[in-house]
Amino acid sequence: MQGRTGYFALAGTIPAYKGQGVQQALLRARMQQASQLGCDLVVGMTGVAEGSGRNMQRVGLCLIQIRSIWMRSPASATWVMARIVTHLCKIC
Repeated sequence: MQGRTGYFALAGTIPAYKGQGVQQALLRARMQQASQLGCDLVVGMTGVAEGSGRNMQRVGLCLIQIRSIWMRSPASATWVMARIVTHLCKIC
């Protein structure tokens, strides 16, 4: 949390519990807690086409940005795309 913005970070679901709604329940609980703490906005970041992003959208977060992350390859000294991430948000 920074100011009146909550941030979904460092959360995951143990593989044995995936597909059972656990992550969605945790996201809803975290949104409720953020609202109780005075947040006007919650945000999160995930990889493109990952289950976390789909779950964030299912609980009401909206896609606001897609960004690619580049890094220099040590072997060839050229830049390669390392990952594409999405940023999502919801007004509490």
